[in-house]
Amino acid sequence: MPEVVQVNERHRHEMRTMKLIIVQCVALLCLSGQPALAQNPWWDHLVNLPFPENYPAKQSSQALLDELMFQRAVQVYLWALPAMNMYGMKEGSEKVFGKGNNVLPIWKERLSAKTLITTPNST
Repeated sequence: MPEVVQVNERHRHEMRTMKLIIVQCVALLCLSGQPALAQNPWWDHLVNLPFPENYPAKQSSQALLDELMFQRAVQVYLWALPAMNMYGMKEGSEKVFGKGNNVLPIWKERLSAKTLITTPNST
């Protein structure tokens, strides 16, 4: 009978711990959302650009084109990351293990935090 009491007591302790963790997570989420409400003044600048007669003014056009080019450059960079990762993995693999379509590095052990690879699921 003492085993049942220990199991029930352990279960109650785990439930209290889980409730505490959930309450802490909710509190953290509520508090961490506050800084996200602050807006970047750059967006205010773009929103308040002059549009006389619903057409952009000359300085408005240039500011909007600059923003468009910046957004495109960021998008190109983010889209290129997986391709660059694959290229780097290929080059590094060829340098260490040799070239060829039949050469494939395989880890005998599970990967750890000390394994020098960007992410195991990228290959």
